[in-house]
Amino acid sequence: MFDLVGPLYRRAFRKVEQDTAIEGLSVGVRAVLTMLREHGPMTVPQMGRTQALSRQFVQRTINDAAARGLVEFVPNPAHKRSSLIRLTQEGRSAITAVAVCAS
Repeated sequence: MFDLVGPLYRRAFRKVEQDTAIEGLSVGVRAVLTMLREHGPMTVPQMGRTQALSRQFVQRTINDAAARGLVEFVPNPAHKRSSLIRLTQEGRSAITAVAVCAS
């Protein structure tokens, strides 16, 4: 089923992202910021599993958010090679602004 629906979903996702960047944030960045706001610090693989997305896609999204100062990498006591990702104050403010605009 996903093999049939997946390509359509990705095309729609790209179109929405091109047309409706809120607060200058892509749909992908908004999704990870929302997840981090709701669940607290997570690893990239955890976020990928939660969103049913590839680790690589989530990593690119996190890298984009980190370059903008919205998230930061912190040591993960449970796993030395997989850092935890957490919101910065700027990231928390950005996703709060998006949530207010959406409601």
